[in-house]
Amino acid sequence: MNLEDLEIGEQDWSDSSYRSRIYYCTNKITKEEFALKKSRQPFPEERIELMKKVFQLSHPNLLLPVDWEITAFGFVNELYKKIEWPTLDRLLYELKEDEKVNLADMLRIMLQLTEVLSLFHKEGIIHHDVRDRNIFVDRESLDIRVYDYNCITKPYFLRTGRDSRNPVPPEYMKGNCAIDFQFDVYQAGHIFRNTTHSCDFQSKKMEPLFDLPEKAREIINRALSEDRKERYRDCSELQSELKSLL
Repeated sequence: MNLEDLEIGEQDWSDSSYRSRIYYCTNKITKEEFALKKSRQPFPEERIELMKKVFQLSHPNLLLPVDWEITAFGFVNELYKKIEWPTLDRLLYELKEDEKVNLADMLRIMLQLTEVLSLFHKEGIIHHDVRDRNIFVDRESLDIRVYDYNCITKPYFLRTGRDSRNPVPPEYMKGNCAIDFQFDVYQAGHIFRNTTHSCDFQSKKMEPLFDLPEKAREIINRALSEDRKERYRDCSELQSELKSLL
């Protein structure tokens, strides 16, 4: 990656985080627009190797960098073509405001998401950061692009529980357990619930946005089960259950 070819503009604070900063930039010669993602902390060698593996995958629902580099001390720069699609959280806000949420559309999004995560799991990789902010959605076709590989990992044993601002399974906060593909299942289940429910701020309960089939409720409850024995083992199992709703 030759950063000298890029005219780096302002930082996108909405998508930047403590792990990385994202800048809009333009190729000085071709005038193509890009987003440059620069890590703010070095990545361990194992994660860099997994990122290399992911960047070699080919799938229509993956947003992959057009170029990337490892800098000194393990910092990573990723260059993406600028995408104009909203992230899922922004699109959901619009759809809920206009009361245009329906099961068929949300299933289309979920089936694409679980297909990508199933691919990761077949490769032995946990995405580990499945959030609506990491999913771009085309407003017209509802095609998606899954993004952000800064947290990908192999299954591992977690000795001490960790807090998180993001939805994570209960075992992650307790520790002394194996973390595997069920981590992604839980986060995908949270997205499915969020796309089909809204929070009643008085009761603080999640209420369905429409007449939700009992089977859909069962899928959400199983994906979000606190008992790992009840939860789907991976996103391939979750996807199979989602297909039964078609």
